[in-house]
Amino acid sequence: GWDPTGSHLFSQSSGSSYAALDESASYVGNEMHNDGWNDVVAHWMFEVSWGWDDVDSIRWVAQAFDSTGETVWPAVSFSGQSGAKAVENDLQVDSFEVRDEADRLLSNQYSPFYPFPIMYGAEVNITGTVRFQDSTGTRPDSGDYSVGLNLSGNLFALSSEGEGGYSGIVPPPSSLSQLTMSPMMLVVGPTGSANGAIDVTGVPPEVVVRIDSNPPVAGPIEINTNIGLQPAHSKVWDPVDPLTLFVTVDEGEARGETVALRYWRENVDDLNMDGIADEDEYLSLQMPLSSGMTGQQQVQFPALDVSSLPFNSMVHLYIEGTDWAGYSYQDGGTGGGPGAENSWASLVVATDEPTNLVSTGYDLDREIGFLLAGEPHVFTLQIDEANGIHTLDNITVMLCGDGPSNLGEFSYDPSRGTMWTADDSMVSPLGAQTSEITSAITQISLGFELSWDYPWEDGQLGCKPSISIEDDLNTVAYQNNIGELTWELDNKFMAVPEVLLDLTPPSFEPTDDTLYLRQGDEFQMDGSIFYAGSQVIASEIPDDLQVEIEVIYGTQEVDVVVDVSSDGTFSGSMILPARVPLNPEMVVTTSVLNVPGSGSSLPNSDISVIVDSKAPQALFNLADYPDSSLTILDSDLLGDVTVTVTMVDEIGMMDGPLQVSWVYVRSNGPVAGTEASGELVMIIDDDTNDVYQSELDLNPLNDMRVEAGDYLWFWITSTDKSGNEIIGSGSESAPRQVTLRIMEFLGQYTRSVIKPSLTPIQGEILTIETFWENPGKREGELTVGLYELIEGGQWRESLSTASSGPLPVELPAESSSVYAEFKWESWQPGQPNLYLIVDGDFDNPYQAITGINVQPQPTTDAGGEESQMMVLGGVLIVVILGIAMFMLRGRDADDYYYEDDEEDYYEDEAWEYEDEEPEEEDADDDAE
Repeated sequence: GWDPTGSHLFSQSSGSSYAALDESASYVGNEMHNDGWNDVVAHWMFEVSWGWDDVDSIRWVAQAFDSTGETVWPAVSFSGQSGAKAVENDLQVDSFEVRDEADRLLSNQYSPFYPFPIMYGAEVNITGTVRFQDSTGTRPDSGDYSVGLNLSGNLFALSSEGEGGYSGIVPPPSSLSQLTMSPMMLVVGPTGSANGAIDVTGVPPEVVVRIDSNPPVAGPIEINTNIGLQPAHSKVWDPVDPLTLFVTVDEGEARGETVALRYWRENVDDLNMDGIADEDEYLSLQMPLSSGMTGQQQVQFPALDVSSLPFNSMVHLYIEGTDWAGYSYQDGGTGGGPGAENSWASLVVATDEPTNLVSTGYDLDREIGFLLAGEPHVFTLQIDEANGIHTLDNITVMLCGDGPSNLGEFSYDPSRGTMWTADDSMVSPLGAQTSEITSAITQISLGFELSWDYPWEDGQLGCKPSISIEDDLNTVAYQNNIGELTWELDNKFMAVPEVLLDLTPPSFEPTDDTLYLRQGDEFQMDGSIFYAGSQVIASEIPDDLQVEIEVIYGTQEVDVVVDVSSDGTFSGSMILPARVPLNPEMVVTTSVLNVPGSGSSLPNSDISVIVDSKAPQALFNLADYPDSSLTILDSDLLGDVTVTVTMVDEIGMMDGPLQVSWVYVRSNGPVAGTEASGELVMIIDDDTNDVYQSELDLNPLNDMRVEAGDYLWFWITSTDKSGNEIIGSGSESAPRQVTLRIMEFLGQYTRSVIKPSLTPIQGEILTIETFWENPGKREGELTVGLYELIEGGQWRESLSTASSGPLPVELPAESSSVYAEFKWESWQPGQPNLYLIVDGDFDNPYQAITGINVQPQPTTDAGGEESQMMVLGGVLIVVILGIAMFMLRGRDADDYYYEDDEEDYYEDEAWEYEDEEPEEEDADDDAE
C-alpha cells in the first residue's frame, strides 16, 4: 500500500491554460478494492478555466511504475459520457418563481385561477436558480453570472446569490394593467475571461400577473321582511324575532376567502356603558367565500339575539374582508366601519310606532314672499316619530306642490343625513340640520338653492309646497299645498345706485337723488346689486355679472359698463359731453348684464343729473329792499347791518346759506386784515329768484378806524348747484361797492368853572359848572357824576350826585358848550381829589377837577360864638333852599347851552331863577 507518511510530488507539464492542476489540493491515498486488496489511488485536482470552451469527451490515461520501473498496463477512463460534456461553460435558468407581498405563489400555472391578480402598485418578489447546461447539481458561483427580469419589456437587474440562485423585489410600472415576466441571462461567466460561454436556457419560463385596481364591493346589509330582502339600515326590528342579516359581495378579479360581519348592540355590547360604539366592543361573525371566483356572492350570517335590548336600542353593523389581491371593502368606500357615524347599517330594535307631520312646524325663509334665485334658503318642518327620524327612509319636499315632474323637488335621508335631487329639479341641496323639540318631535331644517334656470313667468301664481315621508316603500306621512308657505320666484336683478360723486372740481354733494353738474364734468356712481322683487341685496354673485350705466344726453347715448365685484357692489365713472344739453335734467339708468339662466334685469332710473350751463347773477333789489341792498352804510352801525341779496338762477343755488365776503378799501386798494366772510339765510325760495337775508357784523376785523373816503367791496362766493360761479355785479370779479358814511358820537368834556372860589372855607358849598361838546355827526348821551376819592381808595359822592344821582348829559350832533352843574361840600381842609366819572367807569376816571384848596375854619373868642353861630345858621338855610331850587330846575328844565362870553351873565343872574315861575323858565328855555 501507499505509505501515507511518504512524500509525493504532483506536477503538470502542459494544458494549464485550460485545466490548471491544483498541486496543493491533489493527494494520494489507499482504498480497499472489492477484491480485498488495497489500491493506491492518486487524486489529480484540476481547476477548469472559463476560457476552455465545451469539450464533448476527454480520454484520461494513468499508468503506475514501481521503483524499478516496472509497470503492468495503463488505466483508461473517459469523461463526457451519457449526454454530458467533458467540459461545460454554458449556463441555463432552471427555475423561476413569482410571489406577491403576502408571499403567495403567483407563478403556479397549474392553478385553475391562474393568472393571479395583485393590487395596483404592489411589488413582486422574484426568485430562481441557474445551472450549467445539462447538469443537475452543478451550479456557478454568484460572481460568474447575472440574471435580469423582463417585465413587459422593462428590464430589471436581479441579485445573484450563492449556489446559482438569484432574487429581487420589483415594483411594476404604474401604467401596466397586466404584467408579463420572464428571466433572462445578462452575463455568462466572469467578465472578460469566458470563452464561448453562452446562455442555453432556450425559451425562458413566462409568468403573467393581472393588476387589480378595483376593490371588492359590499352591498347593503339586508334583512328579510314580508316584502323580501330590504336594506337593514334605518329599519325598526321587533325584538321578539332573531335578527338574521344578509350581504352580497361583488368582485371583478378574484374573491377573497372570508367575509366578516362586525356588530355592536346598545347596552349589551357597550362594555364601558358610555353609549359609544367603540371598535374594541364589536363582536364578529365570519363566513367563507368561494375564493378566487369573480362576480357576486350572497352571504347569510347566523341570527343575532336582540330579545334583551330595551326599546329603541341601536344595533350598528359593518363588513370586513378583502379580495384575493388584498383590497378591503373599505378601500372601495363600502362596508362601513366602527362607530355610529361610520356604520354600514344601523337599525333600531323596538316596536314600530306611527309617523306624523306637526302642522304648526312648517317654515320657509322667504323675503316678503319671495325665494331668491341663486341664494340659500331653508325649509323647516317638524316630525313626530317615537322611534326617531333616523328610522325613516326618505323625506321629500316639493316646493311647487306634488306634480308629475321633479321641478322644485329635493329629498333628505334622515338615517344617513344626506340630501339629493334630480337633475331636472332646478334645486341644489345645501345641507340639513336637526334639533330635538321633544323626545318624539324633531325639527328638520333643509337648506337649498333655486337655480337661475328655474322657469317662472311674470304674473305666475305663487307656489305652495308639499311634503312626503316614506318608510319601507310606504308613504307614512303627507301634506300637500301648504298655503302659509306660498312663495314667488325673484330672479330679476337691479343695480341700485347708493353713492354719487362729482369728480370735477368744484365738487358738490348730490341733493336727494339728483347730482348737479356742468357740461364736460365727470361723475362717479357706486352701488349694489339687489333683487328687484324683494329689494334684498344680492350676496351670491354669478360670474361675469356687469352693470351698464347710461345717460341720454340730448340725442346721444352715453354709457359705461363695469364689472360687479364678489361682494355685490359696482363702481363706474362717466364723462359728460362738453356741450349744452337740450334738457338740463337727464335720467341715469342702470341695468344688470349677463344675468344667468332665465333671470333678467329690471332697469333703475332713480338717479338723475342736472347739467346747469348758465351762471347765476346777484340782484341788490332797491325797490323791494331799499334799506338792505348795500348802498350807503353809517360807520357807527356797521356791527349790525341787514343785507338782502336776490340770486337769479334757473336751476338754483347750492343748498344752505349764501356765502358772502367783503373787504375795506382805502385809496382804491383793499386794506390788509379787513377781509371777512359771512352767510345769508334764504328767506324766499322761488323758482328762479331766491332771496337771502341776514344781519352781518361788517366792522373791520383789525379794529381799524373808518375814515372819510373808505368804502367796502362786497361779493358772493357761493356757486349754484352745478358749481357755476356768479357773474356780474356782486361777483368776485365785480364786487359791489358800498359807500361808508362816517357817523359817530364824540361827546367830551371841555372845561369847568368853580364858584364861589377855589379856596373855600371848610364846610362851604362849591358849585362846579362843567361844559361839554360833541363834534361828531351822531347825537348821544353821557351819564356824569362828581365823586371824591378819599383815603382807603373809596369814592365819595358829591352833594348833587348823592341827592339826585349821576347827571345825564345829552349831546346833539355837532353841539358844544353843553352845561352840567354839580355841588360839592368842602368838608375837610386841603386839596380834594375830585373826578368826573362818566357812565360809571370808576376804573378809568374821566376828568379830574383840580385847583381847589379848602381852608380851615377861622378861630374867634367865646363871646362872639353865639352871633357867629346865628350867621352860619342863616347861611346854611339859604344854601339848602338854593340846592332845593337847583334840583327842581334840573328835573323840569331842558339842558342849557351857553356861549363862553356869557358866563358872567349866569353868575350875576343865578338867584333870579329861584323867583321865576315855571312858565317863565319854559319861555327862557325856548328862547335859548
